[in-house]
Amino acid sequence: MEPQEEVIVYARPDSLTKTNTHYCPGCTHGVAHHLIAEVIDEMGLKVTRTRVGDSYVSDELKSGGDFGGEPSGAWIFPKNSLCPDGIYAAARLVNIASQHKLSGLVDKIPQYPILRCSIASDGLAMPELEKRLLAMKPLSVNSIDGTKLNFNDGWLLVRPSGTEPRIRITAEARTETAAQQLYDSGVRAIKECLKWSKEK
Repeated sequence: MEPQEEVIVYARPDSLTKTNTHYCPGCTHGVAHHLIAEVIDEMGLKVTRTRVGDSYVSDELKSGGDFGGEPSGAWIFPKNSLCPDGIYAAARLVNIASQHKLSGLVDKIPQYPILRCSIASDGLAMPELEKRLLAMKPLSVNSIDGTKLNFNDGWLLVRPSGTEPRIRITAEARTETAAQQLYDSGVRAIKECLKWSKEK
């Protein structure tokens, strides 16, 4: 079998701007991208969410499950190990590449815009912030790790950083406009809450 020419499989989507955000790599834990959530729903899979950290994912997998992971690239295959295993994940990818052209598979995946930032949180009253976020009238709320608001066309996650006195914001939606609106609403809620805390 002759090797087929491949093209770039991953490139930074245009919707991910080259902006320094003080967003530490690996702190996207607890975030399931909208596309992943759609596929999970479509396949009827059961999902259990955990707090930040692959150790929490591993602990949860001790009681069952076929796979665990985080967007940071910590992929856990419990039939092999309860530790993140990048080498095994790469081997699985190579197996897929031996059967399919990766660039062709990637071309079939829709890209949803995702926006992130962090804001200094000195003096921030979290209960007041949660109240302001809930005023956005989400379809559902997940409070496992911060406050994740789910909407028809996307989601907004606002949570304290585990490494510095900052609030992290992540917004994802099907369109750039919807992602920007969710992001702006989250930033506005934090800034209003910080102003409220200082005036109090």
